[in-house]
Amino acid sequence: AVVSTQSTGGTYIVIYNLRKNPAGDYEFDFTKDSSDICIAEDESTMENRSLFVRQDRINTNPTTDYSLRDYCAILFLRPKMQIFLREKKVKTRLIKKSLSKTLVDSYKP
Repeated sequence: AVVSTQSTGGTYIVIYNLRKNPAGDYEFDFTKDSSDICIAEDESTMENRSLFVRQDRINTNPTTDYSLRDYCAILFLRPKMQIFLREKKVKTRLIKKSLSKTLVDSYKP
């Protein structure tokens, strides 16, 4: 792992001990996008993905399912910290603005 010396604080996440698929490729794809880490596409992931997809999402594939950058962008309800992935800042967004078919329910005990 390459660690930048520009910052004196923060949390570094190191990804190691990666598995390989039957074709011999790693489970994460570091070369597809130079600013992102994605789940590598292969036949087994495509077959398994169709088992867990809801019927109303059959034709769409949200990028949060396979992109670490997009997942980090909506990770926190109220993002107040900076996240850098592969030395580029992740532009965070509010998850409630990116959801469709939202419902507000108020609870009073």
